Amino acid sequence: MNKKINRNSKTGRRLPQNQIKIQQLKNKQFIVTLPSMWAQIIGVKKGSVITFIPGKNGGVEIIKLAKK
Repeated sequence: MNKKINRNSKTGRRLPQNQIKIQQLKNKQFIVTLPSMWAQIIGVKKGSVITFIPGKNGGVEIIKLAKK
């Protein structure tokens, strides 16, 4: 491991983007596997139902629904 250390890079926690898995079910539903840090930020637990709607300024808004 002789990687160069980039001292100009921004420090801080980076969200891992390679741990997101999406499986599509029927009727427009998806099973999304998130890293635990993301789940804590969004405030969801295993089996939560979340709805994504288009945001006002682009992006998405997340609506949480109770676990059935």
